[in-house]
Amino acid sequence: MEGGKTVSQEEAANKFNLGNEAFVDEDFTTSIKCYTEALELDKENFDYYLKRCNAYIKISNFSDALSDVNHSIQYNTENSKAWQRKGLVLFSMEKFEEALEAYQKALELHGPNEDIQKCIRKCEAEINLTKQGSADQTKISIGLSSLHPTKESTIKDQGQMKQQEATQPATALKPKIKHDWYQTETHVILTVLAKSLKQEKVQIEFQSKSLSVTAKLPNGNDYSLELDLAHDIDPKDSRFKVLSTKIEIKMKKCEGIRWSSLETDNESQFTKNAKATKERTESTSGATSAVDVHKYPSSKHMYSDWDKLAKQLQEEEKTENMEGDAALNRLFQQIYSDGSDETKRAMNKSFQESGGTVLSTNWKDIKKEKVEVKPPDCMEYKKYEY
Repeated sequence: MEGGKTVSQEEAANKFNLGNEAFVDEDFTTSIKCYTEALELDKENFDYYLKRCNAYIKISNFSDALSDVNHSIQYNTENSKAWQRKGLVLFSMEKFEEALEAYQKALELHGPNEDIQKCIRKCEAEINLTKQGSADQTKISIGLSSLHPTKESTIKDQGQMKQQEATQPATALKPKIKHDWYQTETHVILTVLAKSLKQEKVQIEFQSKSLSVTAKLPNGNDYSLELDLAHDIDPKDSRFKVLSTKIEIKMKKCEGIRWSSLETDNESQFTKNAKATKERTESTSGATSAVDVHKYPSSKHMYSDWDKLAKQLQEEEKTENMEGDAALNRLFQQIYSDGSDETKRAMNKSFQESGGTVLSTNWKDIKKEKVEVKPPDCMEYKKYEY
């Protein structure tokens, strides 16, 4: 025995380490098996339960994950990490109020923490949406019930009412299907948050500049998403997965550049078209004088000065009030263009090594070590293998 450990505890630790190795290799079935064997030898080790919970989450087995995290909390009620993980599991199960309570407990134990606070705000937002949806459904129900007879007349005219209900279509609320995206150096990953879909009911069509998603929802409604992509993708190397809570779509970039937006920006596309037209005009106007080399002749005796047009578009882009990702991307571009060589090296190195999750301008801080991946709050970074 070492450090007061029994033989069974040492064997359990060995099984636990094997489980960790399998987990790192993304062999979650093996990792669960090893963690289970470790727990058979050391049944009150809260860390073993928590690690097996993580593995269950990876395969979307949230019921067993919840059972394990509850066991972990039972043996160590002051572990803020376990409460935070419980919040994640409950949120994935769409039990938002219970998830909120778990995150609040985690914050109480941990102290001020921006990640936990953001998860709390996310739960509160989902709760508000659920309440709003219930309120809307109640209004619809009230509106329908006002068309029906009173209780007394219902008893009297029951047969007539049933006939009316049979011919009167039910009013249903169309579900709001959200989608989100992020990117790495080589891929763009799109997530469609639709639950309980069947693989055979989902169709994804990849084109070099577009994406089409169609699916039959569990309630019988049709879902469709059509996107004109901002840049080219390789359809042959693009894949998708249908999971229990979402569709994950992984699109291979043709060029290793950072996308400032998922969809085509109409104004940017117009600028590209103007530039392409200008180049075609220059290549076919060798006999045109130097003064008119950038002007496109037409039968209407009117001229389009593409240099002037390009300058106007540039001025509009400078003065345009942008919001969200577009404004942030413009800020990054400005920092990069105005920055020193060290600033540019820092931005390139941090973006590439972190898979697009970190952007640093301080070369001294990052030049010696690899920049770690830091995914968005309430999310986990995962290396996708299709």
